[in-house]
Amino acid sequence: MKPLDPDTHARVAMVIDRARRSGVSVPTRLHDARLLWTKEREDKVYKEALQDLLVEFQVWKPHEFLRIVNPDLVGCTPTEMHHAILEWLQRYVEHQEKLR
Repeated sequence: MKPLDPDTHARVAMVIDRARRSGVSVPTRLHDARLLWTKEREDKVYKEALQDLLVEFQVWKPHEFLRIVNPDLVGCTPTEMHHAILEWLQRYVEHQEKLR
């Protein structure tokens, strides 16, 4: 396992020390400081990552996608391929959200 970087280590130590001195729950303070990785936070980050992927994907032009798989642009239209890929990604995101 990789050790904590010095900045994170210092933040964790400070939050624990302050929580203990003030008599507050250490796990609660760590959570409030966003220093714990919870299932809720994981889900939020996961959904944000998928949304960011969709936004990034929509920036690309159809012919740019086509050139990845068909450099000569022969045999299909860029718009058809673009729509097919967008539909696939949208279904993928919906499926992943149902699994969470």
